[in-house]
Amino acid sequence: MIWDLQWGSKIDFLEERESEGHVVLALENKPILQDRLLWYIDAFNTLSSRRPTDSIEMPLVLSEILNCIKIFPIFDVNRFVKIMLILDNAYLEYRRNILQQEIEANGNKAVNSRSNNRRNRR
Repeated sequence: MIWDLQWGSKIDFLEERESEGHVVLALENKPILQDRLLWYIDAFNTLSSRRPTDSIEMPLVLSEILNCIKIFPIFDVNRFVKIMLILDNAYLEYRRNILQQEIEANGNKAVNSRSNNRRNRR
């Protein structure tokens, strides 16, 4: 799932680069999921699209996970809920890291901008 978040939107570009003879580490490191596990990702994506958002993304709502059980053929409800929560934690951690990197990058720009403004006033 994390690979898809990082590279999924760039898959056409990556495959094009590879077809041109370039070594594309992202494609070499792409995990291969067993077919029996792919539906967990589909279920998670369905749930994630219904994720509550304010100014930040919020965790999945348990009632939405339970509603998902009505859509997908779930034989082990406890396992399904546990896997959805594990996927959600990984997703939120990834999003937090991206946000933190953006804050740090913008913070550094803001600090550099303030420093330049002070130097220009002198």
